[in-house]
Amino acid sequence: MKVLLTGATGFIGPHVARALLQAGHHVRALVRPGSEERLPVDVEPAPGDLTVPASLAAAVSGCDAVVHLGGVLRTSRSLVMQRVNVGGTQSLAQAARDAGAERFVFVSTLSAQGPADGAGPHRGPGREAPIEAYGRSKLSAETALRAGEGPRWTTVLRPAVVLGPGDQIINPLSAIVRARIVPELPGLQFSFVDVRDLAALIVQLLTEAEPAFGPFFVAHPTPVPSPRLVDAVERVVSESPTVRVPVPGRLLRWLAPAAEAMVRSTGLGRDLLWIRELSHGDWTCDPSATETAFGWRAHHDLEDCVHHALEASP
Repeated sequence: MKVLLTGATGFIGPHVARALLQAGHHVRALVRPGSEERLPVDVEPAPGDLTVPASLAAAVSGCDAVVHLGGVLRTSRSLVMQRVNVGGTQSLAQAARDAGAERFVFVSTLSAQGPADGAGPHRGPGREAPIEAYGRSKLSAETALRAGEGPRWTTVLRPAVVLGPGDQIINPLSAIVRARIVPELPGLQFSFVDVRDLAALIVQLLTEAEPAFGPFFVAHPTPVPSPRLVDAVERVVSESPTVRVPVPGRLLRWLAPAAEAMVRSTGLGRDLLWIRELSHGDWTCDPSATETAFGWRAHHDLEDCVHHALEASP
């Protein structure tokens, strides 16, 4: 099968590209000119841009399926996020349909659902309440796809926190742990998925007989308290216990507006936007519906994720 992949030069994309290649698929990657050297070996570059619809027809021509990972995660300009995450998804889905592609896998995010509401993990879609621009843009893109703008077999995935080599969680946290003083969020729980398990599901969807639209949560079945992540990293990188400094949720809620104001006014510190997400409590979901629909299950636990991420990093 010939597959067009977007987001191939990001964190998740290279893992998905390699999994597709290992499964025997031909992988073509939509890339901006000049980014070709960042592609994994044996991936065909297809110059193009999600915000330039005319560039997408050639990229998707001859492809049987599209795996859409590309998008803007952090920006101080909400219009850019709308153009790329919503408009780009619509344009790509239409181009895929016009080119005769039969499959379209859209990797959305748990942020499109929003934080858990205190009654336990999200068990299925519905009552979506995203709290920041990224989640809202992904939810809008999902809505456009549900309206039938893409190929017949379109499936939406909502992965929880994705962990693995190159992520923006484990490696930064390892540097903090090595410094021996670690801020800790004792009351926070989160769901996660190893990037290898996410990639395996994406590959599987390309050969499912009649995959449903979803959206489907993608996560390890057991949410974890955030201190357990620190514990797992500490066991790998530190020879002695760290000093934990509890950060109360009310402090995060106080800091969030200030962080957002700084990003809006200066364009700097975009990574500070995560403070708002953490201040709203648990980010958990139940992948049971995904397991039932596809017979898929996350095989890698938190400790395995941490070991894999740190051992594979330079």
